[in-house]
Amino acid sequence: MRKLIVLLDPAHGADVLGKSSPDGTHREYLWSRRRVANLKVLLTHEGFEVFETTTSQNEPGLTRRKNYANQICRGQQKLLLSLHNNAKGKDGKWHDASGVAVYTTKGITKSDRCAKILLDQFSKDFPELRIRRYSVGELDGDFEENFTVLTGSDYMACLIEWLFQDNKVDVERLKDAEFNSRFETSLVKATINIDNYFSR
Repeated sequence: MRKLIVLLDPAHGADVLGKSSPDGTHREYLWSRRRVANLKVLLTHEGFEVFETTTSQNEPGLTRRKNYANQICRGQQKLLLSLHNNAKGKDGKWHDASGVAVYTTKGITKSDRCAKILLDQFSKDFPELRIRRYSVGELDGDFEENFTVLTGSDYMACLIEWLFQDNKVDVERLKDAEFNSRFETSLVKATINIDNYFSR
């Protein structure tokens, strides 16, 4: 068994409006929940204990997600991974922004090391993508916002914005089974690297 416990946090819910591609063919909540289901199997196979912050198709509430993550396996080393798609606008139109970003809370914490490992792995596995980095500094590559699910007191946390759901090219990637499998494999490798780093 791995020392690190993984908390998978799917994006939003089916009842949250506006979280889709302009043509409605891609829904963020569904994409995220499919990734969570697959990742739970893959990570469990690698020896991780894995939990989901919600199994509902609808939004249970961000504070409820955070409280659950705080309470599960209290006091043990935990990593929450929140899986999202980005969007450039809120106007229901297509845009050109593309790429991948990782968010942590403000300030330097252990989550910043996790974000660096994630970004480095994504850069290695997806040379064709723009891996968005806030800075080239050692632990400054991630963006920082105090999103509710990131602010728990008993776990490390990274929110991944994987591609843009209002970019036509990105949406085709988000629909592609092979591309999604590559993302899941990359995320598993990064999680193993994080576990190894904090188990030294």
